[in-house]
Amino acid sequence: MSEFMTDQADYFSSQVLRSRRFYLRDWRAMKSGSERLLLVGGGCEWCAPDYRIDRQRLPFLAFEFVARGRGWVQMLGVEQELGVGHAFFYDPTVPHVIHADGAEPMVKYFFNYTGKLAQKLHDDLRLSSGTVLRVMEATRISSLLEEVIDHALRGTVLSLRCAVAALEHALTLCADARRAPQVRVDAAYATYLKCRDYLLRHYLARGQGLPCVCGLLFQAVSKV
Repeated sequence: MSEFMTDQADYFSSQVLRSRRFYLRDWRAMKSGSERLLLVGGGCEWCAPDYRIDRQRLPFLAFEFVARGRGWVQMLGVEQELGVGHAFFYDPTVPHVIHADGAEPMVKYFFNYTGKLAQKLHDDLRLSSGTVLRVMEATRISSLLEEVIDHALRGTVLSLRCAVAALEHALTLCADARRAPQVRVDAAYATYLKCRDYLLRHYLARGQGLPCVCGLLFQAVSKV
């Protein structure tokens, strides 16, 4: 962790089994001179069964994404169920309650950001605060969000810029592939997406031909 970053912030939850998190110590000073979206904090949390966040206000725009497990979020007086592929958004004007399913706690990503272009990005992508949407290709989004964390943890000026670029990519994909939050992910389709993603990412590294493809497909299915 660099001198710019820490893995602790006063608003981070302690009700996690493990986490990979980052927080930009001097975000206020950096915000004043930044024309870009400024990534303040975020990470991945393996929620404990008793995980619960009840906040009236967080002074940033926020994006959260569920990679595994189940839970609920309440915003603007409406409670909605959360599962794999659900993304939700809030800003400083939206009180929110987030809690995990005790039997199947969530693994979720969260990112907090500010700056002159942050709200404009949300507006351009029609990612309204207080809303929940579902993204069918959860594995692809999760991979991008892992990149955000990897870059941010390096804590250099250029790595933070890489983190912001990866975050904007993930937000744009969420907007482009959005579905109503009530849409269910068919198990067969989810398996197909995971296999396709694995093949596309690994086929060049393993040679060519049908035996190679079959081997990769077997590995992809074994990871489902």
